[in-house]
Amino acid sequence: MAGEDVILKCNIVELYSPCSTVAWLRVIPENATISLTDRLQIDPHHLSNQWTSICTAVITNSTVHDSSMYYCAAVQSRFAHIGNGSRVIVKAKEHTVFPVIDILTPLIPNGPLVPLHCVVTGVESSQIHMSWAVDRRKEKGQAILTHGNDGGIQITRNQILITAEEWDRKVKCVCVVKFRGQLYTKTLQRHVRKGPKSECWLQRFIEDQIKDNNRLSASHRPSMNRTMKLKRTRLQPGRVNGTGSDCQEVHTGDDEH
Repeated sequence: MAGEDVILKCNIVELYSPCSTVAWLRVIPENATISLTDRLQIDPHHLSNQWTSICTAVITNSTVHDSSMYYCAAVQSRFAHIGNGSRVIVKAKEHTVFPVIDILTPLIPNGPLVPLHCVVTGVESSQIHMSWAVDRRKEKGQAILTHGNDGGIQITRNQILITAEEWDRKVKCVCVVKFRGQLYTKTLQRHVRKGPKSECWLQRFIEDQIKDNNRLSASHRPSMNRTMKLKRTRLQPGRVNGTGSDCQEVHTGDDEH
């Protein structure tokens, strides 16, 4: 692995020579030649002229470029004895990756079922397994979309449907992602919004526009000089009949007749 030290050993037991007579050679892959290398540091204990059987050298802080074939060579008089060679393969470090999980919900849930989408990015879809925990029950969900480029970083989605009653009760919904033997979870957060940007205000605004358009269509008047009077409302927790959202409207102004 890149960054680690690589230790090479040379057995010269039959030569009765000190390690100071040993040189280290490296094969250059680009042109298949052999040359001396300074990437190997000789063990300082072996630099003396004392006889030993094993000579050691170290490649410190190795990189992928250090991958090659290495040979030790001991010189005696006019002869050079070359070892069998050691193949060194240095792999690049794997970047620490983990899944990024988000849960998407409808802006205004409407109907008997509410879809929840668990979206996972940052990892390959083939490496993860997704499931749900909803109000203490487990569900597999349904994988609905994966896309990416040539097996690279992908976006993976998994969908479940919960009932409107469960949505109103704010049951605990957890997306569970298993990646490389580890479990990662994301819990649905239900934030209560206040002010004119709330979901309740948006829903009531849409409903009022529909009602006004219906009244205009029913009047069959081609043109009118009419000023629409907006209703000023104050929102309180509650439930609007037939909508399935947590809204209740309290009028603080007069309705138009």
